[in-house]
Amino acid sequence: MSKKFIFDLSPHQIDKFFEPVRKKETVIAVLMNAIKVMLTKDPCAHDTSKTQMVLVVSKMSRLFFFSEDRYYSVHFPFYIFQDDEGCISFFYDNVEITNKITSEIISLMADTEAYNSNCIFDFIELIGKSSDNENYIWCLFKNLISFDDGYIRYDYDKKNSNKLLHPLNHYDI
Repeated sequence: MSKKFIFDLSPHQIDKFFEPVRKKETVIAVLMNAIKVMLTKDPCAHDTSKTQMVLVVSKMSRLFFFSEDRYYSVHFPFYIFQDDEGCISFFYDNVEITNKITSEIISLMADTEAYNSNCIFDFIELIGKSSDNENYIWCLFKNLISFDDGYIRYDYDKKNSNKLLHPLNHYDI
């Protein structure tokens, strides 16, 4: 049996979730920012916004993002727990994913010099400096960078439409 949580997105959140996804790092940032939103907002009881994030929890949970002309979905690799008051929390390998952990992961990817370095020790040093729990952050990051994100997007793209190269209606995976 699946469960659905719907979150309206504000105009300033749209930029975080609807930038082009061309790298795994973008998917990870989307997941971390999505958890931040879900930890601070109550799920909507009804459709009030044209831009939404929907978490469908089942055997293989997925996040869906909807705007007027673009829809996309990614695999959601976290365990979701909902308490008796309806608050939701997220876990990975029995460790709760908090706002602090999401910020640490986002920060790791934002340091492009260390992240893109050819020397692994630059990145290891960054993890050691950024976290009280460097072993967990490293394990989480390693799993996120290697998981199958199952990204799929549907576009209705008038602005870039070109019959042969970029159809008006198309899917990207």
